[in-house]
Amino acid sequence: MDDVLQRGEWIERYAARLLARRPALPSAAALDRARIAWACGGGRLEPERAADEELRRESEAEASA
Repeated sequence: MDDVLQRGEWIERYAARLLARRPALPSAAALDRARIAWACGGGRLEPERAADEELRRESEAEASA
């Protein structure tokens, strides 16, 4: 990531990616997940990539359950 994104912009972009990939997800839940991802150090990645990785891990967990 060339420029460091501000926290709010990163969270908004992360949540937008979650909502684009999972339209049934409530927007409040997407924002909560984005805030958690930021707090866990997700800001080191582009928000879209971080959201995609979270969704991939979630899908893998669901498939193995």
